[in-house]
Amino acid sequence: MFVNFRQLMLFVGAGTLLVACQAADGTSQAPDKALVNAVMTGLGAVDPNEKPIEYKPRAPLAMPANSGALPEPSTQVAGSKSAAWPKSNGNADLNRVKTIYADGSDDPSKRLSTEQMRGLNVSTNKKRDFENEKRTQEILSGDEMTLEEMAAQSNNPNSPNSAAMLERKREQALKREYLTQPPTAYSTPSENAPMPTLVETKKGGAKYDKYDGARLDMKCLEETGGECRR
Repeated sequence: MFVNFRQLMLFVGAGTLLVACQAADGTSQAPDKALVNAVMTGLGAVDPNEKPIEYKPRAPLAMPANSGALPEPSTQVAGSKSAAWPKSNGNADLNRVKTIYADGSDDPSKRLSTEQMRGLNVSTNKKRDFENEKRTQEILSGDEMTLEEMAAQSNNPNSPNSAAMLERKREQALKREYLTQPPTAYSTPSENAPMPTLVETKKGGAKYDKYDGARLDMKCLEETGGECRR
């Protein structure tokens, strides 16, 4: 019984291999390739009815009957010397910068300002003050301002900290932008409004122990069994 069952299993395995070695179109395939195709076909990744690709040799080139009566090659071809060849202007911005620095001089009047370096188009007939621009960059970099510079900045109406600029900011802040905001009269403080009286309160100084800042005596530590006498 065991021998018959073993022979039956061998027969089934051999039949499976023979089926796997035969492709869908009837041609024989390698066992590993046929097994992969069978698995992929079972998963639906390969169409079992797909026809194989037919490879045919390419047709030969058509040669002229008379090789001595060939037409002359055309001279109207695209080339750099042709009138129809497109003209390349190159990089216009790069050419303009090269023109500015063509002489190689270090003239301060030809230097770009900070605004121009940032890409801002600044056009004015006013003569540039290079010392003022240099000092402005030093202040922006963290240099301290002198008293004269602080006074000039306060008197400058365009300065952010000037009185005129602060007044314009205050007027702008009092303008109504939405209907839900209160009227301007409610937001403007009255000059005759009562102000609270400031009462100066004297506060006593903190208690100070004269022994707080004294040096620590190692003989007074409790761990050593000593005592600290003041």
